[in-house]
Amino acid sequence: MAGPAARCQNRRMQPPHHLRTAEPRDLGAIVALINELAGFERLAHLVDATPEKLSRHLFGERPLAECIVGEAGGEVVAFALFFTHFSTFLSRPGLYLEDLYVRPAQ
Repeated sequence: MAGPAARCQNRRMQPPHHLRTAEPRDLGAIVALINELAGFERLAHLVDATPEKLSRHLFGERPLAECIVGEAGGEVVAFALFFTHFSTFLSRPGLYLEDLYVRPAQ
């Protein structure tokens, strides 16, 4: 297991970098990352996401999902979109990670 002195191999994630809860100002960057992910998966033709559509579901009156973004050098370079669910059989909540994407280093 790597200790605190371990070096990160992704140049984009060298300090200063941090994770934070997404904010409405991040919607354009999140949609851009969704499009990058779809391109990687060869599913770009299926993307219908827009900042307006995403805003409703992340920041609306009754949000259906949550998002965390990763920043490097002041730029949003990663996102994790997730939501909670409930299992009736187990009688307990759970968390579903829909997508996790980190822009590859250039």
